[in-house]
Amino acid sequence: MDRPLATVFAEAQAIHDALEEGHKPRQEAEIQKCLNLLEEVAQEVYARGVLSPNEVVDDVNTSDLKYVLVPFYQGEVMLHRMEQRLDALKAAEIRFREFLQRCERLQLVSGGDVALLHPEGPVDPATMRTQKITRFKKQRAAEEKLKRLMERKRARGDAENDEELERDLILTLMGISSHRAIEHVGMIKQEVELLEHAASLRGPEGQYGKEGPSSCPKQSECEGKPTLEATQILPGGVMRRVQMKREVFRDPNPYTMTIEEALQREMAQGGVVQGGHQPRNETNPDDMTEVDRETEKASKWDDWKDEHPRGDGNKNDNYFKRSS
Repeated sequence: MDRPLATVFAEAQAIHDALEEGHKPRQEAEIQKCLNLLEEVAQEVYARGVLSPNEVVDDVNTSDLKYVLVPFYQGEVMLHRMEQRLDALKAAEIRFREFLQRCERLQLVSGGDVALLHPEGPVDPATMRTQKITRFKKQRAAEEKLKRLMERKRARGDAENDEELERDLILTLMGISSHRAIEHVGMIKQEVELLEHAASLRGPEGQYGKEGPSSCPKQSECEGKPTLEATQILPGGVMRRVQMKREVFRDPNPYTMTIEEALQREMAQGGVVQGGHQPRNETNPDDMTEVDRETEKASKWDDWKDEHPRGDGNKNDNYFKRSS
């Protein structure tokens, strides 16, 4: 190695942090560069015997503690790979478990977290929820502590070398990383199950079976049928932004016909009354019989109104009565 080990590690750590924070585009060249640097550090650490399998955390030098994070960083960078997703997920899980085993050997993780790595039989959902909440609280407290330590380090500057502060900072970062690694392992398991199920529905040539979206011999026969789409769980536990946006703005009751088609359907079923108001038949002036009948009808109506004045019968309210 031409450069100091700490310099190579710092460069890889900077690329890792930029990828996690979204400051760098998730390009294969950048991902591979970070993985190459981390692999170089890992090989050099092994060749020099920097970390002994028999040591606990108190036996490790402060300047060497940061190298315990190498497999954790490798796993998180691998999660950014979208091509050959299944292989990337399985490789990342191996790195996370390697990191957690180191933390267990160094006595950096609690007994409850160790039990999560070696479950015996199915775990009760209530117990899983309690463990997750406890882990979340610990991680949140550790992140707050890390923030305070970073502020103290910036306030002191690089000129003053405080080994106790540096050691506390690295141990806090390792504790946060152990919680994140456990979460990553759980999410990887879920995504691997989804991808393997999707792969099982495909035939030998990549075509889906009877239950898949390519089972229709003609594209026209497949219209309107649901299609299978593998869900990718990205680092941090969030699904693809495009898929989330599609679900948020999806119309739960989409239109299936136009207004004109709906009106025609209602008319065919008799749900719409046609014709509207029928005009009154006019009296034929040439038909004397009809004229006499209409005249007699009008005369009877006038007599009835004379015998029943307006408001007649309203004893307590004279509002409708004629004015005298």
